Amino acid sequence: MDDANPAGVMTYSNDDVLVAYAIKQLTSSGDEWRALVRDLVTRWPEVAVFELPYTLVAAAVAIEENFTGKGAAAEAAERGYKLAPC
Repeated sequence: MDDANPAGVMTYSNDDVLVAYAIKQLTSSGDEWRALVRDLVTRWPEVAVFELPYTLVAAAVAIEENFTGKGAAAEAAERGYKLAPC
């Protein structure tokens, strides 16, 4: 345990929250992913613009690492990579 987190509680950085949100939107069964970049900017206006492509690539990599093969997960990862250049 450290002094900043005496209870040893798991904490999440802002990056983790952004990536988790992107994974959720990219893997949704609907078209939520289409508004993903706009939603990230709207929900987290304090985030530097150069962090958004990192968030999208990190989400795509996480999807690829956790799901194998073709199908919905592969499509979700591809969408993340396509959105990354924002």
